[in-house]
Amino acid sequence: MKELLLAEMPSFVGEQVDESGLKKLMGSLDDNGDEELDFQEYAVFLAISAQLCDEFFRECAD
Repeated sequence: MKELLLAEMPSFVGEQVDESGLKKLMGSLDDNGDEELDFQEYAVFLAISAQLCDEFFRECAD
């Protein structure tokens, strides 16, 4: 997930990913507690990210 965030969302995470924030994010996304993100858990991450981007760009348009 760290590599994905750095490669695909550099403007949101900056040059470094906050390790404690990443662990918190992973913990909240990992519903079944297996310390891995399956497709459904990843889809939730994408939906949340899309919603946040939508809100960000709507605020910029005002």
